[in-house]
Amino acid sequence: MSKRGQADGRRDSRSLNYLLARYGVDFRSGLLRGLGAHPAGLASALVQAFLRFSTLDNRDTVAGPRAFLFVMARNALKDAIRRAD
Repeated sequence: MSKRGQADGRRDSRSLNYLLARYGVDFRSGLLRGLGAHPAGLASALVQAFLRFSTLDNRDTVAGPRAFLFVMARNALKDAIRRAD
């Protein structure tokens, strides 16, 4: 594969549509299982994580977008749970 093909593949694997389609269900089930959150709070946390990822100047610097998104969503969900208590 050419360097251009590798770069295009890397860029595609960091697109929001790709990440949501590939990992969205895993994120939801993992967060529900781990934190027992209400689905509405979970949706908000996922939106916050994807929004933060989308506003990065250079997504290519994120070595693991799946891990980045999951940690951002988990932290947003934990914050929401703390605020609710």
